[in-house]
Amino acid sequence: MTTLLTVAAVAAQLGVEPDTVRKWITRYRCLPAVKVGRDWLVDPADLAGMVRPNGRPGRKSKHVT
Repeated sequence: MTTLLTVAAVAAQLGVEPDTVRKWITRYRCLPAVKVGRDWLVDPADLAGMVRPNGRPGRKSKHVT
């Protein structure tokens, strides 16, 4: 069974603020998460899509060059 990460754990891992992670989940819907009570939980496998090739967090570009 996979251990899910809290918003704070995701933020620490990616080097961003917890509010940024919450925005990715709720506003931009680019990070899949499950709401449990008041908390959002993220599968660590879903973080791979949030890291750019240069190692910095962010959404993948929609533009193909």
